[in-house]
Amino acid sequence: MKNKSNVPRPRKPSTFDRYVAERSAHIEKIIEHTLRVVDATKYSNLTDYCRAVANVVSEIRAAKAGDPNSPFYNKAVRAFSYVTLLRNESYRRLVEGVFDHSRVKLEQPEIISEGALLKIASLDAQINLLKDRLSGIKTGSSSNALVDAGAQESITKLREGLK
Repeated sequence: MKNKSNVPRPRKPSTFDRYVAERSAHIEKIIEHTLRVVDATKYSNLTDYCRAVANVVSEIRAAKAGDPNSPFYNKAVRAFSYVTLLRNESYRRLVEGVFDHSRVKLEQPEIISEGALLKIASLDAQINLLKDRLSGIKTGSSSNALVDAGAQESITKLREGLK
């Protein structure tokens, strides 16, 4: 008997290697386009995000079954599994990159300038003034703190004129 060593022999290239590489590249492009569309901030964990991405990828692959330039042309396309996104190294790297980037945005809000804070405070004050004026109009009372003294005098003169 010959002594067989456990040294792996070089793999003979298959005739399908080129097809598999093209199909994988095509799927990666679909995943990249899908990742631009599906908002990662809506999902609490990576698995839920991958499920949503896999659903969209499945729909795109099914739609491309009619495109002669697609590797899925005239084929029954199975649903794309979210597990494939998690297990395939290149797919997972793409998905994790987008998901992690969205988490960083959520955790670290942008720094707001002092000018923006002043504008926000000014707008809040204007909103409060408008609410106060509306409450005075609704109640019809003159106890509104923001009623102008000049306007109050004009109303009094008009009432006297009507009497």
